[in-house]
Amino acid sequence: MALGRMKKELAMLSTDPGPGISCYMLDDDNMHNLEAQITGPAGSPFEAGTFRLSVQIPERYPLEPPRVRFVTPIY
Repeated sequence: MALGRMKKELAMLSTDPGPGISCYMLDDDNMHNLEAQITGPAGSPFEAGTFRLSVQIPERYPLEPPRVRFVTPIY
């Protein structure tokens, strides 16, 4: 169940991502380790920035939430 849902959600992110958001697999055969990029919101001090995030999908997804960590330093 989780693998099928993850495939569907990654396909949606690749074909119709939200504004300023991208997410992709780091390895073609591992859907549990993802990397994402977001752009800073307009009108904020982070407006011109692009920020990388590490996304770890647990084995029990969607019953457990993903773990997200900023890779780009935020000060």
